Formats: sequence, structure tokens, C-alpha cells
Amino acid sequence: MYTQEETYERPVSDKRAPLTKKQKMLLEKKLLNWHHRLSLEEAVIKNSFKVKKHEVSDQVDRALFEADLSRQFRVCSRTQKLIRKIDNSLLFLFDDDFGYCVTCGMEIGFKRLEIRPIATECYECKSISEFKEKVEHY
Repeated sequence: MYTQEETYERPVSDKRAPLTKKQKMLLEKKLLNWHHRLSLEEAVIKNSFKVKKHEVSDQVDRALFEADLSRQFRVCSRTQKLIRKIDNSLLFLFDDDFGYCVTCGMEIGFKRLEIRPIATECYECKSISEFKEKVEHY
């Protein structure tokens, strides 16, 4: 395990220095654990789909079953989307461009990546895009 000082250590000479190997290895471990946990959760959800409609006794139970099934489909869909983002991050983790904002090109920062390893935008750009989404939604 790395100490906190080693993990956040960056070369001083380059303002746009890539993440260190230690940092990338830490992110890789975090992404792999997250992927594994989500895959297990997805398997449990998919297994719950196996209950047949005709096994539900009356109309009220069927309506509750279908509402629950709809919710489970949404959760499963979100989980699959998140797993795809994790796979994408794992695929590009050791590229030189990983850790830089796709919008402005500035460094995302290890602390943000440590919290959200699938982040593709820096805090400022993500805040702006969320604000725009919020404005467009209303």
C-alpha cells in the first residue's frame, strides 16, 4: 500500500504532468473492485427477473410485481451504463491523455479521480455542463 504522500506526489517540472504509475495503479484497483461489485449486483438483479408473471396470484400482486420489475430494469440499465464507463476508464487508464478534461484539456486532478475514477471532465467543466443541463431541463 502507498502512503498518502507517495500517492499525491507529482513531478514539479511539468505543469501538465501525467498521473504517476502509483496513482494509476491505485485507480485501476479501485475501478476493478467497483466493476466486480457492480457485476455481482447486476447478476442478483437479473436473477430476480426469473420470477414468472403467472406465478403471481392476483391483479394487485401482478401490478406490484410489474412496478417492481420496471424499477429493477431501470437499476439494471444504470448499472450496465456505469459498468461500460468503468470499462472505458480501465481501457484508457494507462494512456497519456487519461486524467485530463475532455472539454478544456486541463488536469482533472488525482483527488477528483480518486473520488470519481470515471470522471472525464474537470470540476469546473462538469459544474458548467450540469448547470446547462439543469437550465435546459426547466
